Amino acid sequence: MKKRSLSAVITAFIIAVFSISILLYAGDKPPEVKLPGFAVKSIQFNRDLDMYEVVGNNMVFFLSKDGRYAFIGDILDTKTMKNITEERKRELLRVDFSKLPLEYAVRIGEGKRRIAVFSSPFCPWCRKLHEEFRKMKDVSVYVFVSPFGDRDTLRSIMCSRELFDLAYEGKKIEKKVTCEASANLDRIQPVMSEFGISAFPTMILENGRMIAGFVTADRIEKEMAR
Repeated sequence: MKKRSLSAVITAFIIAVFSISILLYAGDKPPEVKLPGFAVKSIQFNRDLDMYEVVGNNMVFFLSKDGRYAFIGDILDTKTMKNITEERKRELLRVDFSKLPLEYAVRIGEGKRRIAVFSSPFCPWCRKLHEEFRKMKDVSVYVFVSPFGDRDTLRSIMCSRELFDLAYEGKKIEKKVTCEASANLDRIQPVMSEFGISAFPTMILENGRMIAGFVTADRIEKEMAR
């Protein structure tokens, strides 16, 4: 009986201590994120890292408890070699593809697999990414021509596939045209704000995965298969 009583007391003590520690972290007010232009979507304490996990502006990073130090970039678990930052990005930064207003985009290809990309021909890495799209099969790429660069050129390429291809080959567009689709250029910035897109190029795959920056066709294929 004494053994059972002692065991019960120890168990109760452990539960009490654990509960207090949870309440302590749950009750603490998260530090203020002092980064210019950064809009916080969520902030929560990551017990494994003993830091705050911050989500916003299409990125995930970690913040020290006092809010002084921001750890931006990949954090690796040296025991398992898992990329913790990348795993959290995959889990948190997902988009409902069906909510994208594809009618504002320029469609390239007739494939069954769909990719949405926010890009501009005035962005060198965007042009390189479009070269990678040409290596892929059975895809339709919905290009949201983003308002970065000469507006007259951007409105023109939304009217003509020929001008679109020339612009993404890095050639200057001398002929300027307008059409009904040109008005979509002014509708894309609000879409970017809604989905937290602030960098070019940014892709959104059908599985909800968002990828910012240039990646190869092989990498896109792997991400689409996840």
